[in-house]
Amino acid sequence: HDARPGRFIRITVEDSGCGIPENVIDQIFEPFFSTKGPGKGTGLGLSVVYGIVRQHDGWINVYSEPDRGTVFRIYIPADGDVAVEEACEAVEYDQLQGGGQRILLIEDEEVVREFASRALRQSGYTVFEAKAADEALEVFEKEQGRFELIFSDVVLPDKSGLRLVDDLLERVPDLRILLSSGYTDQKSQWSVIREKGFRFLQKPYTLPDLLATIQEMVHGEDDPRRADGAERLQ
Repeated sequence: HDARPGRFIRITVEDSGCGIPENVIDQIFEPFFSTKGPGKGTGLGLSVVYGIVRQHDGWINVYSEPDRGTVFRIYIPADGDVAVEEACEAVEYDQLQGGGQRILLIEDEEVVREFASRALRQSGYTVFEAKAADEALEVFEKEQGRFELIFSDVVLPDKSGLRLVDDLLERVPDLRILLSSGYTDQKSQWSVIREKGFRFLQKPYTLPDLLATIQEMVHGEDDPRRADGAERLQ
């Protein structure tokens, strides 16, 4: 239903696997929807793809049959408007550059951690990575707490991200804290996050949201843990 006349680049991704059941195919692009069991995936992959395609004014068609595989056809406009939009976005990203500020990134999902780390480094920040709370504490002690920002997932494999940042704040009380989660249920601990006044970024977040939030926090002159703005980013 999103198709329209014009010139488009079509990208086709096809497999010969088990296919997508008819009763769930309308849900596959919804954030956090997954047919996998707990701990087997976040259900963010296809929703992120869908968001990227929509940002480029395109659409996706899906064809699937049980035991006969699935075909995704992605259509992206091939006219001059895309180049104009990309140029505008480039200007916006130039305004979201860091100045070498040190960020401790704690994220157990490898794909998400690599995305955030690469984006922040390319934007001028110095990033230290950890995939669990204990590892983050080791990095924090080794670097003597010299960080402008702690950016942590709420759900970590060995300890809650909230407990982790509480431990870090006992060592350095004026740390700036940014939390993130892909959960929409009690695991997000949203009520506790609001009570403590931490900033929050809901997954899946976009690159502009990530960079704008980080820049606002590291350059802000107000309370480093101020929570207003969290709802704006959801």
